[in-house]
Amino acid sequence: GTAQSHPGNPVEGGQCAPGHFCPLGSPAPRPCLPGFYCNASGLSAVTGPCDEGYVCLGGSATSQPTDGVEGVACPKGNYCPAQSNRSTACSVGTFLNRTLATALSDCQQCLQGHFCDRPGLHEPAGLCRAGYYCPAGQSSPT
Repeated sequence: GTAQSHPGNPVEGGQCAPGHFCPLGSPAPRPCLPGFYCNASGLSAVTGPCDEGYVCLGGSATSQPTDGVEGVACPKGNYCPAQSNRSTACSVGTFLNRTLATALSDCQQCLQGHFCDRPGLHEPAGLCRAGYYCPAGQSSPT
């Protein structure tokens, strides 16, 4: 007899779907690698790196995923260079109050009179304590 095509039948193969790639000899589709995207059907390799300002968590079909499953826009307090599979927190003494940041240089020094005591802040942690002064970039209230 002749083979019949049965979509979704795990015994029969088929073309890799977007968000996946199938190198030569693949027994099954591979989800696109974290930090990369796979934007078409029938790919034998990833399409390319995730765009800067975005995080590709794996299985992404777009270079700018925002669904929370394949990926996210880079969150406030963090930056995401191209090919990010996780966001990188701005360091102590800095903050960042916008999304889609791409580089460490996007993080701002903590404001004068304020302190930024932990990584990944989207706004200063608070005001400098009475009796103390806090220059820009301060990491402690005292």
